[in-house]
Order: sequence, then structure tokens, then C-alpha cells
Amino acid sequence: MKKPNYCPDWFDISLYDGLSDFSRDELSMALWFRQMNYERLGEIINGSYTTKQEKEDEKAYALDWLKCCANKWVVQPIKYKNSGNKINYNPLKIEPDILSDITWGDIARIYTESYVTIPEVRQFVQETRQTLELCIKNLEIGANIHTDWLSPGDILPEDMPQEDIKAINNLFRKPVSKTLNYSTMIHIDLGLSDEILEMAFKQKLKELRQQEERERTRRFSDAEIRKMIDYRIFAFMDLYVYSLIVERKFTDVEMAAMIYPPSNNAPLDFDAVDRIARTVRPKAMELLEKTNARLLL
Repeated sequence: MKKPNYCPDWFDISLYDGLSDFSRDELSMALWFRQMNYERLGEIINGSYTTKQEKEDEKAYALDWLKCCANKWVVQPIKYKNSGNKINYNPLKIEPDILSDITWGDIARIYTESYVTIPEVRQFVQETRQTLELCIKNLEIGANIHTDWLSPGDILPEDMPQEDIKAINNLFRKPVSKTLNYSTMIHIDLGLSDEILEMAFKQKLKELRQQEERERTRRFSDAEIRKMIDYRIFAFMDLYVYSLIVERKFTDVEMAAMIYPPSNNAPLDFDAVDRIARTVRPKAMELLEKTNARLLL
């Protein structure tokens, strides 16, 4: 069927069927890309850019980003599809950052962020500066300095209020990931067998996933994701963002004509306009504005 004259040239509804082959990882990324573009577009519309030319340049960039979401990134190879069924599949070759060593850059970031944002860390560092300088001097004369003794009760001044010492001590017992916006870090005892470590890691991963799901509300089920794709909600999001860029609002009737075109001139077995108004539009706006993309993982 011929496209309506108001339908953008780049829009091809048949491409969105490819989302059914996407893994959860890829669907999450697909939503995140759209959310970033939508948020940035909101800043453009709300006047964050001063000159008219700057605003037009940013709109052009948003349109290019949108076309990638609707075309290039829909048809690209599926990295994780059926990965669990591949023989000798090594996910670290696909995405090395799935598991990675902590670098000194990470350590510097943890120190900087904690010093700036957590009063107890700042207080501890300031109060122990002289003691740590003494440790350096002792190291220079051959003393064997370890950090096992590094506890607030041992290193902080005797005249420091006990409630301050207790607060710092309590903080030191907390995992970094519960205190800072940083990836979860886990200490692994390599003195144990591989079998025990695998069992322990699976259990820990289960606990971390459950904790994360509680913090970020509820993970989308397979059925919900299937409905999201079948109802072509991603297509609606792209057309809605396009309408903001070109400042041309699409009605529910127009959206229905672009998203649910008749196949071989056969009539639809549902009310497309009603579906757009009651289900697709509200869900698309919820995904763009209020949903953590990681709920798709």
C-alpha cells in the first residue's frame, strides 16, 4: 500500500518486525537510545540553545539519530541472539566489559566521588593524613607496612567523638555499590574450587538481580515485551519524536495509517485508531519518559 503523503520517507514499518529477533540486551539499548534523543530534543524545544541556527543544527542531529534508531540499528546483526546455544561461546569476546578488572582509574573515581559526597570519608581522610604520612616514612626506612589495621578505632585521634568514629566505622562496612553510584564489586577467593566459585557466583548474581529489581520496580515479562513489539510501540515512539522535530503533530488516525497499514488490501481485524489512542500512545510515552530501560534486561 502506498504511504500517506504525511509519512516521512525514511519510515518503513516492515523494519520494526526485526525487533522480534532482538535480545533483551538489544531491546534495552534500543529504548535507551530513543530516550536519550527524546530527552535531548526536550532541551532543544525548551530553549536550552540560544541562537536559531544552533537550534536548527541540534534538530538536524536529533533527526539523524532518529533515522539510525528506525533503520540502521534495527537491521544490524544481533550480537546476543541464541548465544546460549553456541558451542564454546565466549561472551567476553563479544563484550569485554561484561566482566573486567578494576583499574586505577576506577580507584581514583571511587576516592574522588566518595571524598566529595560522603562526609565520613572526608573526615577520615582529613583526620588520618598525618598518620598516613608517618606510614610512608616508616616504609622508607624498611618497615613492613600493611593495611590490615586500617580501622577507625585504630587510626583516628583519641579525642575524636565516639559517635563520629562509629559513623565512619559503619560506613566502612558497607559495600561501595550501596554507597556510591558505581558498579557492584565483589571479592573472589580464588583459593576455592571452580565448582564452589560458580555456585557462589550464581547465588550472588541471583541476590543482586532481586535487589536491583526491587530498586527499579518490576522487570518486563516476555509477554509484555512481545506485546510491545506486536503493537509496534517502538514505531510510534519514532514517529512521535519525528513530529516534535518537524513541529507537525500526527493525529491518532494518521498514526494508525502509518503504523498499521492494511496488508494486501485486507482489512484489519482490530480498531487501529482505538489501539493507538488507548494503548500504544500511553505506553510509548511511559517508555520514553518514565521507564528505566534496564527493566527490559
